[in-house]
Amino acid sequence: EQKESVRRGKIIEEIFNHIIDNIKSNVPNGMVTDRIKQINEEIDEGLKKQKINRDNYLKAINITEDKLNEEIKERAVREVKEYLIFKALEKAEKKNIEPSEDEIKKEKDNIISRYKKEEDIKKIREFFENHEGNKTLTQTIKRRKIIDLLINSAQVIEEKNTGSRGKEDIWTPDKDKARAEKKAKRLWTPG
Repeated sequence: EQKESVRRGKIIEEIFNHIIDNIKSNVPNGMVTDRIKQINEEIDEGLKKQKINRDNYLKAINITEDKLNEEIKERAVREVKEYLIFKALEKAEKKNIEPSEDEIKKEKDNIISRYKKEEDIKKIREFFENHEGNKTLTQTIKRRKIIDLLINSAQVIEEKNTGSRGKEDIWTPDKDKARAEKKAKRLWTPG
């Protein structure tokens, strides 16, 4: 089950890489700016919890502030593109992804079954009873259905495991040298 989950994750990653790499339109700057701000806040919050200042963090990961900002911007652009892709697919596939009452109930039961303590179960049930919890659950189901649609419509080509490949399949500069020496030792004779 875990192996299948990893496989599914890799397929989705490849699908999104392909879609994102082939998007021709630009993403709205305002959305990217907002996401950059959120990412920076998340980083700062994490550093604060660990009692590390930003300068020491940058030194520890051996990166400059400019490089970090560049990476954050790349991440923000990618996340905004993913968000826009999901929103477009959600709109296009609205009829196919809207969860039924039965699907919502099954998802609630599935999530609740993961908890053992009665107080945790009670909190989860209360969360699902409020509007925000129900909305989150519905979005989770829609997202999964969109991912299923993408996987089912993608042409997945599995790569064979190359871990057991023999050394002869791997090119090295010495190989060319050895071939050249073999050819040089052969005596050429006409026809």
